[in-house]
Amino acid sequence: MRAFYGLPERQASKGLADRRMLLRKLPEELFAGRRTFAHDLFGNEEVEGYLEELERAIERQLDELGDDGLLEVFAWTRRLGHRLGLASWAGAESASPPRLEVLIADLDRLDGADAFVRPSEMAGVRAAGKRAERAALARIGVVLGEVLAERRRAGRHAADFLEAIAERWADAAEPERTPGIAGDVVLLHLASMSNLFAAMGWTIIHLLQHPAALARVIDGDDAFLHGAAQESIRLAQRSIMLRAALTTVEVDDGTRTYRVEPDVVLATMLPLTNTSAAPGLERYARAMGRTATA
Repeated sequence: MRAFYGLPERQASKGLADRRMLLRKLPEELFAGRRTFAHDLFGNEEVEGYLEELERAIERQLDELGDDGLLEVFAWTRRLGHRLGLASWAGAESASPPRLEVLIADLDRLDGADAFVRPSEMAGVRAAGKRAERAALARIGVVLGEVLAERRRAGRHAADFLEAIAERWADAAEPERTPGIAGDVVLLHLASMSNLFAAMGWTIIHLLQHPAALARVIDGDDAFLHGAAQESIRLAQRSIMLRAALTTVEVDDGTRTYRVEPDVVLATMLPLTNTSAAPGLERYARAMGRTATA
């Protein structure tokens, strides 16, 4: 892992490797001409309003739960992840039914995870000309266009990320403008989802398995909750990491050194399961004290 991460991006690119893999499923136009990236949005002044939208989205999601019944944790946290993302860059109007249901279905169609975990199935996607994915992207553009049009008719310009994204396309005419806005929103959303919903799901599961830890969270110990989430990520996170060789590089895995030629893709699983570096790390909440492990 040290050698893998030690390779400079200019010699073995993670960004290029990810892009090539995602292009097995996602439409090429989604990556062309993007005008908005995450670092463009998260300035100090914008974060306060952004956090308020997240709180409202969480409240709506909790209101859907009711008082009893069965909960499929990962399906619920996936829906929550979509809701949080849409509340962030697609406007509050997109984070509630009926638009929420339509957007979730289409964003799931565009989810690039299958390109990493089911690459053998991508030949069928390409053979079909990515028609289903392009149709999903077009439908998302229609929904976002409706949201912005409704705001204009009402004489309203919300101070949110959707307006900031739309402003970056102010000089573009239709039919370029709305698909451009949608492309920025979708790429931001897909990147933000990543493993977010799984991390939230494991956090809930581990807390339910450890009543003492859950009690601290219920009592309002937010710092402890942050640590609990990090601990769940440490124990459960799995990712595929890729680097596309741009020049000839050498990689030492601790046993032997490999000479890797350009256009070869290096791949490794990235588990964050640091369970053997010190006694007790195989147990949940080892780093958070005795109360959490009770």
